Amino acid sequence: MLPSAPQEEKAVVLNGAASVKQRQPEEPGTGNDPCRKIDVVTIGDEWGSTHGGMSTMNREIAINMASQPDVCVTFLIVGGSCNIEEKKEAKSKRVEILVAENNSEEYCKMIHNFYPKKDLGRLIVVGHGKFGKDAQNIRNKCDCKLMHVLHTPSLSLGMQKTDDLAIRKGEEKDAAELDMRKAADLVMAIGPLLRNEGTRSLSGTGKMVIEFTPGILEEFKDIERSATELDDFKVILVGRDDVNDFEAKGYDIAAKAFADGELKNKPYKLLFVGASEKSQGGKKIKESFRDWGMSDVQLEVKRFASRKALKEEFRIADLAIMPSRVEGFGLVGLEALSAGLPLLVSSQTGFMQMVMKLLKMELLFTC
Repeated sequence: MLPSAPQEEKAVVLNGAASVKQRQPEEPGTGNDPCRKIDVVTIGDEWGSTHGGMSTMNREIAINMASQPDVCVTFLIVGGSCNIEEKKEAKSKRVEILVAENNSEEYCKMIHNFYPKKDLGRLIVVGHGKFGKDAQNIRNKCDCKLMHVLHTPSLSLGMQKTDDLAIRKGEEKDAAELDMRKAADLVMAIGPLLRNEGTRSLSGTGKMVIEFTPGILEEFKDIERSATELDDFKVILVGRDDVNDFEAKGYDIAAKAFADGELKNKPYKLLFVGASEKSQGGKKIKESFRDWGMSDVQLEVKRFASRKALKEEFRIADLAIMPSRVEGFGLVGLEALSAGLPLLVSSQTGFMQMVMKLLKMELLFTC
């Protein structure tokens, strides 16, 4: 991950187009002077991570871009909100935040008001997934450049889901995603697996796909883990508790391992973090683990409360696992690695392929 820039830029949170003021030039060298090269607007529905890994990755992309002295970043939150602590964090990372209703006329007017007309020519808007159309609206109305971020292999993921309509939904999402890639001036893929998929899908179009390689996450680096050996062994698995994803995310692989005679009724415990209100606080995911033969004694299920709470779980765990059969990248792997936690990862994840590529490794075996 790119190093953080020492300069700090004022961050503001503005609600509604009427309250938007034009960006004002500051002293040269602050990243906000008239000679800077690039302005970037990234789009999401939160600065935090309550909606999962995609939100975290969007924030990390914004922070990394803002760390460059010639890049000035605005994070546009569409149809969401931002609290005081998040505003402070954004300010410390030189990222400005705009909050808009989910209305294209409003947020396009925001961008026009925020950036002087002469700056729109060097503006890049960054879209992805469900915000791809919002990014296209801004590009078309503000006459700027569009970069699309590839986060998820929609078709491959749909093939692994147990929902009866999963394949059709995956095909529809994949078709919409391809349209967004084709409409973009530049496509950025998270890791080598998605870069390969994006490049193949755009073969013959002349479109360029660049690869973004995330680095160690600063927020997890300060975790201090005890070297004391305990009588039990705690394994942590972080993910969504959608039972339709149970096999796609490899939860069944974890359940079968704990149901096997080598681990069953022994001092090994699995902590699943990611229970939600939609699944009755984890009740459905617990039932799915039981169906695969896992004992309640060895299973603990918690909701995803906050990034701070996740750091605490990493601190007391002995091993993190990411057994996904399909994973475009796999941010949990990067989070665990950043925390210094031993990690067992499926070879079918973009994260593992990134690690192998960086270390120039070859697979000794697959699972």
